Amino acid sequence: MSNPIQPPSDEVRAVCDHCDRLIEAYLAELTTRPNSIGRYESEVEFFTLMKLMLRHFESLTVLARDDLVLAPSGNLIARTIFETSVRARWMFVPLDPYEREVRWVLFLRSGTTHAKKLAESTHIPKALISAYDSRKSAYDGFDADICELLAKMDYQIPKQAPNVWEMLKELKEPYLYSFYVLLSAYAHSNFEAASLYKRGLGGAKKLGEFTCVADWLLPFDVAWKSFFLAARDFLAQIEADVARFEQAADLRGFERKLTQLTKA
Repeated sequence: MSNPIQPPSDEVRAVCDHCDRLIEAYLAELTTRPNSIGRYESEVEFFTLMKLMLRHFESLTVLARDDLVLAPSGNLIARTIFETSVRARWMFVPLDPYEREVRWVLFLRSGTTHAKKLAESTHIPKALISAYDSRKSAYDGFDADICELLAKMDYQIPKQAPNVWEMLKELKEPYLYSFYVLLSAYAHSNFEAASLYKRGLGGAKKLGEFTCVADWLLPFDVAWKSFFLAARDFLAQIEADVARFEQAADLRGFERKLTQLTKA
């Protein structure tokens, strides 16, 4: 914004700089393994999901550096990064690469379901309906081919993928579900989502703009650590130098800067 309502504080800028540091650490290690990606569909998918998370992560820092009142969108982005990280890392829980391919097929089917709904819609342009119908056919065909190959090796595809809670339990991170619930208020626009603009109930209610620096702590914390965990797992998969990545990312340094948001 050219005239921000609430300009970012020095503490917020410092956290944004450390987010940039994490991204740079990931990209630096990625360039050391340019030919290590592409052996399996699940591996390629993890790589593309890392790109998706990276762009979301960058947009979070853009918002924070622009105006603190954009915190609701920051929370929404953090939730997206969180869920993407969980899904990508869940796909790589099995050590067996073909078990990972089984999980990738379940992920592919989320695209098939998406395309099917749009292909059957009567409320979007015909060209778009046709495009999604073609996409669904391509997904279905590739799904069948992969499943046939997996079946020959005695791998079976489950009926459906687990939900986020179930994935977190398998990742041995069920304690993180509370953060997912907190951030989901902004995705679903429930009563809590507008709490930044109201205090109290009934006749005691006060309306206003109550956003403060501390409101950025949750989205920064969740987004940074979600990206970090996914990046670390992916870099390990492609045999990059994970220790060097962790040192460059500097988790402890990030947490020190994050605590400053509560004091600003």
